[in-house]
Amino acid sequence: MKHLLSISACFLAFTFVLSAQVVYVQESGVPGIANDVNLPSPLDPSGGGTLFGAMPLPSSAVLAPGIIAGGMTIDQTTSTIYSSDGFLITMDTNPRFVPFTGFFPVPGPAFPAPVVITGGPITGMAMDPTAGILWMTDGFGLGGYTPAPPYAPLVPAIALPFLGAAAAGLSGLDFEPSTGTFWACDPIGGIFNFFPGGAPVGPQPVAFTLAAGPLGGLAVNRSNGVGSVGIPFCSPQVPGFHICVTDGPTIYDALTAGAVIPNPASSGTPARGLAYSNDFQIAFGGVGCPSSGTAPIPGTIKATHTGAGGGNALMMVGGPPVTTTLLLYDICPIPGGLFIPASGETLWINPLSTTFMFATFLTDAVGTIMVPVSFTFAATGITFTLQWAVYDPAAPLGYCLTDAFQFISGLP
Repeated sequence: MKHLLSISACFLAFTFVLSAQVVYVQESGVPGIANDVNLPSPLDPSGGGTLFGAMPLPSSAVLAPGIIAGGMTIDQTTSTIYSSDGFLITMDTNPRFVPFTGFFPVPGPAFPAPVVITGGPITGMAMDPTAGILWMTDGFGLGGYTPAPPYAPLVPAIALPFLGAAAAGLSGLDFEPSTGTFWACDPIGGIFNFFPGGAPVGPQPVAFTLAAGPLGGLAVNRSNGVGSVGIPFCSPQVPGFHICVTDGPTIYDALTAGAVIPNPASSGTPARGLAYSNDFQIAFGGVGCPSSGTAPIPGTIKATHTGAGGGNALMMVGGPPVTTTLLLYDICPIPGGLFIPASGETLWINPLSTTFMFATFLTDAVGTIMVPVSFTFAATGITFTLQWAVYDPAAPLGYCLTDAFQFISGLP
């Protein structure tokens, strides 16, 4: 039997990197939600819409519809999602993790956005949780602020002269921890890379993205930057999508012409924010456990970020109490999954794979399992696909399956 003696040590043994995990799209026409989109991975090779669809962000419901200015960013260390319409900033807890933390936040008040350089609305936000700085741009300048109201200045605002006198103004912003630089886009497709002091990283723009509509958000994929290594040998995923931009209905690889991912939950209105998070991806697999009538849910307790605060846990909630449960896991899933007609379930983990592993656990009195793990010292891009199998004598296989879930480690 292959025991999970130390799942953290196991992770360190498989230092493969992916191209992605999850981005959130905030569109100007529908405040209060963000569309959840997978980037390419072993579980979802082409990327696209998720089982979650539109994610509720209740605090952001007060933001004005129809305004393209604003932005969006995520602090993965606190599961906080920042949203803005250019004039107000709101903070929401990432709803992906609420079932596992049990923390149902009450929507908080919106606060005025700071003045950066021009006095106009902010048009992009980027979080550097390691330094504790929330960066903002008004399209022509850059400033660093506290990551909570009243968003007091921490880094004096500076102008960005490399944009030029005829610049369209930045419409998206993010920070790349692996290089310590910023990436930004403008509405007409320009892609820019520059240092915190404002100096450009070579000639600008570094690329140009042809999009159907104006670009309204940019996000850096923090799982495949400098220091990460190749796609897993077993993954059929589409490569790329390190720098992502969006017009709302579509996600574009900013550095690869023609590489796109649809946003199926799009309202069709222009985007005003795009944010990346190392959230788990999920694929349908379970139909519930017939003996207990339960429908267990798999996931993690927070984003799988590395570095300080990288403690995490693999979770299963909503299962039958005090029941033997197997955690099945591998680097890559069965391509497309294996449908089981007798139960209607889908098996995603191949027990005949040379890299297959499993561990045995017992649910607690309320049907929960929590397996502590740490990504503090993990390499960027470690990935596993997992699926819980819960003992059930009434199930055709003797075990009922949950949905499959996949995590990837990335910089915070």
